[in-house]
Amino acid sequence: MLKTRSLIAGITLLTLSLACGSQVGLAAGANYESAECKSYINSLTQKLNNNWYIPDGKNKVTVTCTLESDGTAQDVVTVSVPGSPEAEQAANTAFVQAQPFGALPSSAGEKAKLTLDFVSSADPHGDSSRQINASLSPPKK
Repeated sequence: MLKTRSLIAGITLLTLSLACGSQVGLAAGANYESAECKSYINSLTQKLNNNWYIPDGKNKVTVTCTLESDGTAQDVVTVSVPGSPEAEQAANTAFVQAQPFGALPSSAGEKAKLTLDFVSSADPHGDSSRQINASLSPPKK
């Protein structure tokens, strides 16, 4: 289970770029371009979008973690540009509330690295844009 403490310390702003891409050196049997992986990423993106409040300003947060086969997130790391406590908290909340993520598809293997990019732009006049990008790739060994 993802520890709230390390999640809060590690999450800055979530910009989710969800896409299954081919990777050099894939784990044996893993296929991140499979229909299963694409469906998993789409479902995850929807859950994150449903829980993501967009703060004012232009923000980008990248969150990476290792997903276990049961969908549990481990080793969460967050980097934001520019740094914004409000954007970080928004991303943290979306990440926590979207859990549980669900088991990884069999085509992803036993573990996978999940990269989430939360990109947003909002101003006090109500103009806003948002994009969530995500990808699965081989976990660090």
